[in-house]
Amino acid sequence: MLHVYLTSTLNRTVYVENTMGLFALLWLLLWVPVVIVIHEAGHAVAAYPAGFFLTSFGVGHGRPLISHRGNNGSLFYIGRWVFAGGACVAVPRDLERGPRAAIYHGGGIAAQLVLAGLLALLPDDLWWVDPVRRFNLLVMLWNLLPWRLGGRTSDGHQLLTNLLRGRLFEQPVFAGRAALRRLLRFEEDLHSPVGTWYCQLLLAWADVMTGQTDNDFFLRDHPVSVLDPALDALQQHVMCEWHRACGRPLAALQAIEQLQRAHGAALPMASADLIALDEARAYVDLGETQRARAALSRLAGVSGRFGDEARIITLQIALTEDTPDQIAAATERIFTRGLLDPPAAAIALWDAADALADRQDPEPLRKQARALSARLLAFAEPTDRAPLLRRIGPAAGLKPSPL
Repeated sequence: MLHVYLTSTLNRTVYVENTMGLFALLWLLLWVPVVIVIHEAGHAVAAYPAGFFLTSFGVGHGRPLISHRGNNGSLFYIGRWVFAGGACVAVPRDLERGPRAAIYHGGGIAAQLVLAGLLALLPDDLWWVDPVRRFNLLVMLWNLLPWRLGGRTSDGHQLLTNLLRGRLFEQPVFAGRAALRRLLRFEEDLHSPVGTWYCQLLLAWADVMTGQTDNDFFLRDHPVSVLDPALDALQQHVMCEWHRACGRPLAALQAIEQLQRAHGAALPMASADLIALDEARAYVDLGETQRARAALSRLAGVSGRFGDEARIITLQIALTEDTPDQIAAATERIFTRGLLDPPAAAIALWDAADALADRQDPEPLRKQARALSARLLAFAEPTDRAPLLRRIGPAAGLKPSPL
């Protein structure tokens, strides 16, 4: 009888332990999407203070079961696979990426730090607390590591890039086509209006930058852009680039006037700086260098990408006026990393080498132009290389074809 009793007790103990082990495993698996949602929620909360626009935020993945569109166009949803985690998509409201953008990329890690603090307040004798703490710490460390795999980057990599502005090379917009297409498919599946429009806008800009102007995006109305003055300014910037590429600088100036009438003082400072660059470029195309200089004067003291872009336009003005002293002075101030339109910089450097050939050795400028062109071609997709080569021409080492 004693043997039967001990065997029965042992079997019940093993059964209880196995049941508790299975229950513990299921409980911890439920915490995986919770930690991910908390991480993504941290990004969502930090988006606007960091200068980003939240296009979509959801719990779960797959086709949305429930969705709500905010007054500003942001989409909130619950996906079909509720326990698969969450997703947050936010896009920059302006093109001047600086230390403030690090707030967004650090938002998810900050949310996990808050969760770690709450978990630390719980008693240690709860069986599930320590594993959840460890998992939260593991996810946080993984996001802090500055890794880049294919087109995906960690929060740590984005933090480092934004905190070290000007030291890391920022790729031209056409280098991110693959990532933009992936994001476009994601936002289209969710029926996210702002996210879909934003991806289409940048893909159209990539076309213009590589010398292609036949994207039908420019022929459609896009009322979603007026939901935010900064996003509207970004669209008008791309429209200006398109008009200029098509030989219509006056149409570019009209787009700028339309933007200024629509938003006036509500236009953010960074957006106003971007439009000043567009205005200066359009006047350079028209040969009105005094007006171009007046537009650039509004950027006095501006650094970063916009300041570097203003130096390229200053060189283009000097080339238009054919003033060797000013051309030489402008070339000494050129910084070619992180430009909005690096192909234009390569062309300007090559033209400066031609203009200064009688006064100094043009080879350093030619080498700089070729190096920048080679870097751009390395980033370009195969379908972009031919039109890009046609745009940058001799700066890429091409000889003009005989007539």
